[in-house]
Amino acid sequence: LPTEAFLSPMRVGEEYHFSIEEGKVLMVKLLSVSNDLDSAGYREVFFELNGVSRKVKVKDNTLTKAQSVHLDAVSERVDPSIPGQVGASMPGTVVDIKAKVGQSVNKGQQLLILSAMKMETVISAPISGKVARVLVEIGDLVQNDDLLIEIEK
Repeated sequence: LPTEAFLSPMRVGEEYHFSIEEGKVLMVKLLSVSNDLDSAGYREVFFELNGVSRKVKVKDNTLTKAQSVHLDAVSERVDPSIPGQVGASMPGTVVDIKAKVGQSVNKGQQLLILSAMKMETVISAPISGKVARVLVEIGDLVQNDDLLIEIEK
């Protein structure tokens, strides 16, 4: 393996050729790295090995300790039959929380903002009522349908 490939991560589109024994050369090309994390903090990495597409899961070691603790802590999922439960519409990072426990909110009012791939998404109140619980903090990583906030009528 070339030293630069061992010491620093490959960039998308980068390709390395290296010999594993006389007459056997491996060609590795990085195709993409997913932006989504699974609940254990792994990302999917897509690459070509000798022209054949492959996929592996790789632990993201760039997460902060608080972020990786939260990945295991989220156990509540949104229940679509309960109108006051507000879930994540996409995987992302909580960048702003505009609602506090006990606060009255109106339908459509901004509750929090998620960021993924440098795009921000506003999460709004599905009903009017009082905020009963806020289950996330700024900087938390959330997955699709994680329960974020509960509103009581």
